[in-house]
Amino acid sequence: MIQDSNLRKVRRRRRPRLTARHKLQRKQFCEDWISKNRNWRKVVWSDEKKFRLDGPDAYNYYLVEVNKEAPEDVLSMDYQRYKGVMIWMAISSKGVLYFCLVRGSINGDTYMNIVCNHALPMIHIAHGSSFGFQQNNATCHKRLDVLGAFELLGMDVMEWPACSPDLYPIENVWSIVARRVYANIAAFDDEEQLWKKIGQEITDLKTEEILPFVESIEKRIVKCAENKYSYVNKW
Repeated sequence: MIQDSNLRKVRRRRRPRLTARHKLQRKQFCEDWISKNRNWRKVVWSDEKKFRLDGPDAYNYYLVEVNKEAPEDVLSMDYQRYKGVMIWMAISSKGVLYFCLVRGSINGDTYMNIVCNHALPMIHIAHGSSFGFQQNNATCHKRLDVLGAFELLGMDVMEWPACSPDLYPIENVWSIVARRVYANIAAFDDEEQLWKKIGQEITDLKTEEILPFVESIEKRIVKCAENKYSYVNKW
């Protein structure tokens, strides 16, 4: 409860302000997608997400004086500081292709093992050997030996612009999962209970729920260009 009537609660920003460099990267991504005539049905989107034991929003607000404008650059606090579980997932037009619990911090070795030894066989079943693989720019994703292994396996790894969750369909899928995970349980007692609930909700996801987000990538690209490579939407 806010005791001081001169204060109001403001949600922290979930993404940073885009710089000129970010917008240039977004422009290059959009132009690359169009020039290569990528088929969104053949793109695999991957990402990891931290789910916290105490729910998604416990630390995502800050207080400002009622008569003052809220600063724009107060970002969400680092989820890595709080107890929870890390999940890695890959989706495509075929639905959820693979997901797993990541124990401890994810590094290049862990990531390479997940993709090459576990996710890739599922991707091949769904899409054969011809597909685009999207990953964000986390350090473990960009390690030279990781990229080298992907190249040897014939993976078409897409260049991804930094600070671009609005172009990323899997973010929408994570939102669905998070809402369902915390719908009836505001906080979890331990990591095992949380992991079990997350696994259940991801398993229950239907391809029909995922498809509209994957299909929307071309509209997002058009909207991004129309917005002069700023964010497609506000959230």
